[in-house]
Amino acid sequence: MIRPCFVLVAPQMGENIGAAARVMANFGLTDLRLVAPRDGWPNPAAETMSAGALPDVVKVTVFDTVEQAVADCGLVFATTARPREMEKHVVGASEAVARIRATPVQAAVLFGAERAGLPNEAVVMADAILSYPVNASFASLNLAQAVALLSHAIAEADAGGPPPAFADALDAPATREELLGMTEHFEEELDRAGFFFPDSKRAPMVQNLRNAFTRAGWTSQEVRTFRGAIKALAIGRGKARVVREEMKPVIEGLRHVYTADGKLTKEAMGRTLEGDYEVTEAAPPRFSLRETAGRTMKVTIEFDGPSTLRWIPEKGPTLVLNRR
Repeated sequence: MIRPCFVLVAPQMGENIGAAARVMANFGLTDLRLVAPRDGWPNPAAETMSAGALPDVVKVTVFDTVEQAVADCGLVFATTARPREMEKHVVGASEAVARIRATPVQAAVLFGAERAGLPNEAVVMADAILSYPVNASFASLNLAQAVALLSHAIAEADAGGPPPAFADALDAPATREELLGMTEHFEEELDRAGFFFPDSKRAPMVQNLRNAFTRAGWTSQEVRTFRGAIKALAIGRGKARVVREEMKPVIEGLRHVYTADGKLTKEAMGRTLEGDYEVTEAAPPRFSLRETAGRTMKVTIEFDGPSTLRWIPEKGPTLVLNRR
């Protein structure tokens, strides 16, 4: 697409010219044409207001007449909020942008002066009138605001989506397997808390919960975080960790793995650990086992559902003990 030029006809205040240049630069437009600016050009007030857009980003060309300013343009729009008693097609911003994008020649958009807008002599030069859907009883827009509205519309049509800087801002969406695992985890804890009561309402309650979770658009990271939160609410974390009543028989079972003389004799998941050990700290959920030879092996106990403990040594295989 050939980028359109914006033509300010008889602009009065340098600050408005500078503000228009700034917003043009924001949205990638660089061709600004001035017709007979009241205070001449260059204008220090415009340069200050442009915040660096002038003179290097947006290029300004000054003309004496509208005819000269649009001489190289094959498509011209005139912005106005007032009917001009002319047979002109009137378009909104989206249609104007579509035509600008489709034309193979230079397009121009005329903006009028702050006090009275475009003169009819300038509107006559346009192929169509561009008008914004403003409040009819308060229709006058600031010059730079009018430029900003169309600049944004052009950039939005070009972009076709969020800015590139945000393209990779989100993690990958959660898979259905991840979402199902999370909802089942949540439902298990709700079951334990007696939430699904009476049982006849369980099915619709589960359905409503799963529908809400699925509709929320979770990412994989959010699923992992939420499952961690469920676990923390259920059994605590760190020093705040608690042992549920249903887990106490499993904890006791671990304590009874050892004989009175400290020899490990019980079998866990088909594997027998042999050697002389003694329990130096048996307070769940962490156990510290010390070999009689002086070496220390630390193991961590993790809860894995209401009836299973996962026993993870620093080295060696993970052992799973099921509650009998």
